[in-house]
Amino acid sequence: MKIVALILLITALITSAAFPQSPAGKAQTGKAPASASVAAPAAGGQKPVASVIQIMSAMMIPASEAVFDAAADPPKNDEAWKKAEYNTLIVAEAANLLMMPGRAKDNGEWMKGARNLRDAAEAAYKAAAAKNSDTLTDISNNKIYPICEGCHKTYLKR
Repeated sequence: MKIVALILLITALITSAAFPQSPAGKAQTGKAPASASVAAPAAGGQKPVASVIQIMSAMMIPASEAVFDAAADPPKNDEAWKKAEYNTLIVAEAANLLMMPGRAKDNGEWMKGARNLRDAAEAAYKAAAAKNSDTLTDISNNKIYPICEGCHKTYLKR
């Protein structure tokens, strides 16, 4: 039930955030958010290209849903376990992307949440690699989900 509620909440919030209203009240579509590529390259040469919303839509939501699904209904074969591993890695790396200068919302709670999400996803990867469904379920339900939910409560405009 938690997964369904999270999916519905995220879908509603992303839809409203992805199509902001223009001053005339008409939805703006077909344009990337202004924050998508405004940052200059960081010292190491990294430069944000996608916005936070785009990372969430393209990477985080599909990968986290797959992790939640694997936690709810454990993989039954090596191919399914490998898919769970890859999705945990996507969540971890997407969390790294959320910490990049030009994308991070602040150096406090945002960074703490993103680091915690990355670390939880890395632990979930280790559980999936070991084909340990109990640990994967525990991490998914008691670490990844609450971290996501806490961030959404703090940073998503309602």
